Order: sequence, then structure tokens, then C-alpha cells
Amino acid sequence: MSRFSEFFANKNVLITGGTGLFGMSIVEKLLRAFPKIGKINLLVRSTKNESLSQRASKYFDNEAFSRLKAKNGNGNLMDKIIWIEGDLSKPNMGLSPESVKHINETVNVIYHSAATVKFMEPLKNAIKLNVCGTNELLKIAKNCQNLKSFMYISTSFVNHRRSANRLDEKSYKHTVDPNLLIQMHDTMSSEEIELKKTEFLADFPNTYIFTKNAAEDLLHGNPGDLKIGVFRPGSIFRMHPKSPGNSTPVDLCTNALIAATCDSATSSENKKFYNFAVNSPSWLEQYEYYLDNVKDPWLAFGSLKYRFLSHMKDLVLEMNGTKGIYVREIEQHQKLIKLLEYFSTKEFHYSTDNIDAIWKTMSEEEKELLFFNLKDVNWKEYFGKMCDGNKHVLHDMLDIKQTMMALAR
Repeated sequence: MSRFSEFFANKNVLITGGTGLFGMSIVEKLLRAFPKIGKINLLVRSTKNESLSQRASKYFDNEAFSRLKAKNGNGNLMDKIIWIEGDLSKPNMGLSPESVKHINETVNVIYHSAATVKFMEPLKNAIKLNVCGTNELLKIAKNCQNLKSFMYISTSFVNHRRSANRLDEKSYKHTVDPNLLIQMHDTMSSEEIELKKTEFLADFPNTYIFTKNAAEDLLHGNPGDLKIGVFRPGSIFRMHPKSPGNSTPVDLCTNALIAATCDSATSSENKKFYNFAVNSPSWLEQYEYYLDNVKDPWLAFGSLKYRFLSHMKDLVLEMNGTKGIYVREIEQHQKLIKLLEYFSTKEFHYSTDNIDAIWKTMSEEEKELLFFNLKDVNWKEYFGKMCDGNKHVLHDMLDIKQTMMALAR
């Protein structure tokens, strides 16, 4: 057994955000690569349209699990899953006393992937989900009897302040005490907090980065010997011609996260940061790869020709009783470009010493099990696969998590 297989044998895992792209990738990899893993607890909330049982019943219908189901044969994947109803936006995560007791007594590894990824979320809501939610989970984690590692899924954008141009594998002190932000959320109205936005975001481009940075600072300031790992996956958007093209396929992100989990659990440091990002190829090179592979590059430019054709296609669909989709696709693309304008015109550098150190210590067997060396990625081939897989990756272009990471199997 590799050290990773040995680590996860009989370990029980809790995942927040398990219904999102990254969360599903974590579940898929753990089940496929570590058959001796214990139970995977998924914290899921009911929605207006679906109950917890309804969401659970169709979870493995997603195409992301096709490879796992092919390997698993007739095995029942549900046997490994425990569904826990909860909501990060509520005190104590909306958990029942029984669920809290179950987590405290059984969970060994926590992956906190849930967050709002809308860049311009109203400030109070962003604080509630990204800071208060992290704090509620942290309070529960402190009472876990045999927790080996608490892994927080952050973002490589976390230090994209106006005054900064690099991200090292360390904590960055927030401009506002995160505990004060929690107190403000609990005592002030949305309107009162929104009035603070200009002041608070003086060095931050949006509420997403402001609150993700605050959540990291909250975790770093946590006293005690709880092993906390902060994992910062990279993004796909780096449009300055000379800047590093930071693209990280989600399956490699997942492999690196799993390897970092073991490293965090055995490290002499109680808090450790892992940047999973690249400083090459450049944006210009990535742009050329994109144009070589994309089937309709006119979408990228929003040309008059493409707009006209999109309106005509929608007209045909609507005449046949189907809702138009092509004009909406252009509008979503334009909104996405506007949201990412700040990041796509700013040069930035990423330090990856901790992730690189893990890779150097891995055996050939371990590297095959958890390949994540971005230096060995064939980026031209990757962009080809990404463009071919757009129907799975970019079905909602305003979902930043999905557009940040492309599934490249």
C-alpha cells in the first residue's frame, strides 16, 4: 500500500460542497482510488425544489462518476455515502444534535469546499457563507475526537489585492478582523454592512476575495493543535500577454489536494498552505491553444456575425416551442469577461514550494495514483480536451467554480 492508501484506509471523511464540481471530483477520486476508505459524509441542504433524499437519489447519475461506475461494476456506491442535512448559512450549520454527535465521534478528515463563488455577492451574504460558515464548521471540527486534517479549499485569487502581485504559501493578514466581520453579520442589517463595502474593499477587487481572505485569516488565527491545511487551486483566466497562464485541471487539483491532506496530517506545522498554480505557459500561449481547438472562436469576440446568427437560431427554437439559448450564451460570456477584467489585466506570481516538495518525495507508484505535476502537463492537448468537454464544464459560464477548473481526463 502507498502511504496515501494507508492513510485513507478506514478513514471517515466529511465534505461540504460535495454537489459542486470540485466536491464531486473529490468524492469520485476517493471512492475510485481508495476502496478501503471508510464512510464519506456529504453535508447537503434541501432546496425549494428538491429534498435531501431526492438530491441523494440522483447524485451518482452525473457523468463525472462514469469511470468510477465502470470500475465498480455492480457494487453499490451508496453504501459508502452518509447523507447529512445541513446548511452552512445557519448557526451550528443547521445540524441536528444526532448529526453533530455522529461527526464528532466518527470523522477523521474534513474537506471544506462549500462557498459562494459569486464575485460580487452582497457583502453580508458573502460574509455569512464564506466566513461565518467556515467558523461554524471549525467549531464542530474542534470537538472531533480523532480528526487528522481539516482541509480548507481556498483560491489562488486569495491575495489578488490591488497592492499585491504574488501569492506565497503563507497566511495573509486580513485588513479587518474576521471575528469582527462575524459580529457585524450577526448585529447589522444588509444595508448597514453594504455601506461599509467601499471602505472594506479598498484593497480588494470584490466581496469574494475579501471574504475568502478573511476565512483564511480566521483559520490561521485558530488556537490549538488542530491540523489545518489551506489548499489554493488555480484559475483558468490569465489574459495579460506576459502573465503566467494559471490553468489547473480539476482532476489534478483533486490529486494534489489528497496528497496535501496526508502532508497536512503528518506535518510538524499546525497550519500549512498549498498553492496549486502555474506560472507558465503564458496567457498568449494559452490563447493560441484555445484558438487552435475552439469550434466557434467568434463567440470569444462577440462578432456582429455571431450575434446575428445567434438571434436567428433562437428565433427558430422559439418558433418550435423551445426557449432560445444562443443569445443568452453571448450575454453570459460578456458578463464573465467583465467579472474577470481585474484578474485578466494583472500580472501575478505564484510560489508552490510546499506542493513541489510533496511531489519530490512521492514514489513512482504514488505518482501514478495521484498525478498532479503541472510541469508535465501537455497544455496544448489539455486545451483541446477542455474545448471538446465544454458541455460538461461550461454549462453555466457565470458559475466561477466551474469555469475556474476544467475536467481533463
